[in-house]
Amino acid sequence: MVGNKLGKFTTHRKVFDEEAIILSGQTESGIINTLGLTLKGIIVPAGFTGTNLAFQASDTAGGTFEPVHDDSGVIALTVAVDTVRLFSTDLLATLQFIKLVSDSQGSDSTIRLLFG
Repeated sequence: MVGNKLGKFTTHRKVFDEEAIILSGQTESGIINTLGLTLKGIIVPAGFTGTNLAFQASDTAGGTFEPVHDDSGVIALTVAVDTVRLFSTDLLATLQFIKLVSDSQGSDSTIRLLFG
């Protein structure tokens, strides 16, 4: 739990941290259960060899995963290694089961997803 002091008020936010692993030679992570929380950021490790991340979603863990679109098309992020990327919007807010999709992956990488 993170506490922020704002004058005489204290706010508390729960943050859920989940790992998405993309294996060497693969482009998709395993299934991530968002627990109904909103994706607030990602932490890209130093060994990540891709440059873009996109998302797939399904309404069930055993269902068919399809690319996630917004009004502009497929949601894809340009990412840099060894960085934290925070989102100001409620990215993927209503999606329960997701996967990350990389354009390429030369070594095993664990990307941390931050939900709140």
